[in-house]
Amino acid sequence: DTVTVTSLGADRGGEVEIVRFQASPDRIRPGERANLDWQVLNAESVTITGLGTVPANGTRAVTPQATTTYTLTARGERGTVTATTTVVVEAQPRPQFTACTVSPLNIVAGESATISYTTPNADTVTISGVGDVDLSGNRVVSPTETTTYTLVANSAGGTATCTLTVQVSPQGQAPRIL
Repeated sequence: DTVTVTSLGADRGGEVEIVRFQASPDRIRPGERANLDWQVLNAESVTITGLGTVPANGTRAVTPQATTTYTLTARGERGTVTATTTVVVEAQPRPQFTACTVSPLNIVAGESATISYTTPNADTVTISGVGDVDLSGNRVVSPTETTTYTLVANSAGGTATCTLTVQVSPQGQAPRIL
């Protein structure tokens, strides 16, 4: 059996060459990870912006919070070469209320109304006077007086609000026709 060992620095007369420098995936969302992968030949030193000195071959995980271009610089006896790769951090879409209703709008004290809502792209949803709720759904409320509810959906992409009012008539008070 024959084993051949090749040292990347062995060919001192060769040109410095960046065989590969890439990010995978090259598009991520905030908080996600990408891997930088590279291979360099005939270099005495290799650096990557944000990572510092690295081996001639390798993979390193990165978690940029914004779109970042990484530059690999390889230096050797016969010069310096650079390559770049970019990790695009896609902004999270803004939350929105695609549905936000209350039924019925008018109740008598002691009765209930149901708030119904749908919020794509939300990380959290709160209803004033109620607190944290599911990202989409229904919530039964039983206000004792006319009450305005504000629904707030939050995500890294922003905030959306929806305001609903439940009109409450006191018990035993019949509507008057004037």
